[in-house]
Amino acid sequence: MKRCPGTTAMVLWVVGSGVASLSGWGLSATGRLDFTHCAVVGTVLSLGGVVALLAAWREVGAAWWRRVARRLTHPLALSWLAVWTLAVAGGVWHAPNNIDALTYRLPRLLHWMSAGGWHWIATDDGRLNFSAAGAEWQIAPLLAILRSDRALFLLNALPSLLLPGLVFSFLHGTGVRRRVAWRWMWLLPMAPTFVLQTGGIGNDLAGAWYFLAAAYFARRAIDRESARWLVVSLVAAALMTGVKTSNLPLLLPYAVIVWPACAVLRMRWRRWCGGVVLALAVSAAPTLWLNEIHSGHWTGDPANLTGVRLSAPWHGWLGNGAQFAVQNLAPPFFPAAGSWNRWSAEWVEPWFRATFAGEFPRFTLRLNEMPQEEWAGLGLLLVVLLAGGWLVKANERAMSPKRGWLIGAAGLVAVLAYAAGMGSDMTARLLTPYYPVLVLPALLASGQAAWCRTRAWSWLVAATVASTAAIVIVAPARPLLPLRAWTDTWRRAHPSATAERVETVYAAYERRADLFGPLGASMPEAVAVVGFMASGDDAETSLWRPYGRRKVARLFPGEAPRDADGAALEWVVVRGDAGWSTPAAMRAWLEHWRGEVVARERLRVKASRADEDWLLVRFSPAGNGAGR
Repeated sequence: MKRCPGTTAMVLWVVGSGVASLSGWGLSATGRLDFTHCAVVGTVLSLGGVVALLAAWREVGAAWWRRVARRLTHPLALSWLAVWTLAVAGGVWHAPNNIDALTYRLPRLLHWMSAGGWHWIATDDGRLNFSAAGAEWQIAPLLAILRSDRALFLLNALPSLLLPGLVFSFLHGTGVRRRVAWRWMWLLPMAPTFVLQTGGIGNDLAGAWYFLAAAYFARRAIDRESARWLVVSLVAAALMTGVKTSNLPLLLPYAVIVWPACAVLRMRWRRWCGGVVLALAVSAAPTLWLNEIHSGHWTGDPANLTGVRLSAPWHGWLGNGAQFAVQNLAPPFFPAAGSWNRWSAEWVEPWFRATFAGEFPRFTLRLNEMPQEEWAGLGLLLVVLLAGGWLVKANERAMSPKRGWLIGAAGLVAVLAYAAGMGSDMTARLLTPYYPVLVLPALLASGQAAWCRTRAWSWLVAATVASTAAIVIVAPARPLLPLRAWTDTWRRAHPSATAERVETVYAAYERRADLFGPLGASMPEAVAVVGFMASGDDAETSLWRPYGRRKVARLFPGEAPRDADGAALEWVVVRGDAGWSTPAAMRAWLEHWRGEVVARERLRVKASRADEDWLLVRFSPAGNGAGR
């Protein structure tokens, strides 16, 4: 039987991700996690993947590729391909500016690589320590080979090419009619939360991909009674938890999917045991174990300093339910977002906060003028398309896919488990890996096939495609038009609150990738170690450039300007309001350690925050050494 290049590519991606995770933990354990060793791992993985893909490509022949090309001529397929191309173009044109990646995901990896391995970092931003490390281990080989973060978006862009096929396999395998599954294999990947991460380095898309891949390989294991496919499925499910611990509840619907393979497990119990051990190694388990060791709690945040852990489940269900509904029902473009935010903050949110009685401190119903990577969900138009199947009367008798409903019910329980304990303000985006199972009840509805044949459905699909393309083109994180110049001109010609807001948002995203570039220009390029004295949510990544030749030492406000080894630091970037009790306290610290302010800039990390005062300070050797 000829191998399908798509299946081969999926296997390679799962195996490569697993090897990268094992290499990350293994190199850490031996103290060899550095740019050289990670580059070797990346080179081996790249060469092996290219050879395997070329072999599969030649084996299937030209007929298979002509068949694929014919399928891609359908308007829905072409629409998805166009949107994917636009998203990838944004990733090529713009440097990564995902706020989570720049504030803790890339910095933690760079700290580990500079120290030779994973370690508990001394910082007031606990996310550098307790977050799952799977995504970082996959970034390390590519970052080490290129010494640049510009190509990291490929870790989302390349696997997302396989997303439509995975969606079809999952939907059709759970009982969704073929014609419905075929249409939604193109529509679901066009949800804003998926397309906005395709050109970026967020890790929510990866969780969805691994879940769908785990379901795909579980089905192959069942159909072919193959323990080998089952091991690949287990590794994919483990990788899903390894990139984000908030994906752990998804193991419940996965267990329902993989349960029929129990007969295979009994026949091949040795392979199964080896697969479980391998899966645990690449899952979130190592991180949870290390969190318990270093903090005394499996989350790594026993005091709940991040404010995301909830103790009352019904508070989580109420708060996450409200955020999920509001964020997913937001229109593609919402000029009245400012009015909505003021109204909800004055009339709606106070009632919720009184009900929570101190729980869910990060609750918000705030919306943006357009979907942004940090907040996006399915989007209003896709929600309407899903709901339509419940309203249209079926023209033909439909079978009752009990297995599909069971998986959908397990997915709902998984979402309830997530909502019961997680109090983040970004519910719609964090639930991205859950959407394939969340849409199942709507797509299993008996009227869905008839709904897909209506004129209203066609018009809504056209509006969905057009709005998604527009969102990708004007996305603040990666605009494909010179909107920054246009918004600045508009603000100057027609001053208004709206013009000011638009210009602020685009400016914040444009500068974020190289936030401290203006300060770095005043520092010699040969500086090997830079001190960083800031709060818990500041993006230090740009200070690490050039990657592999410069290190960053995190300092607490008022701490002596020395690195972790006690060596004196000559250059330190300081946030002017980062934990200082008074401005006089910072002046006293500068005087005590003989620090001279070389440069000062007003910088904005997030569009929702005001400009902040940042200083580049140079210390004299005598001051660094002993003070006065």
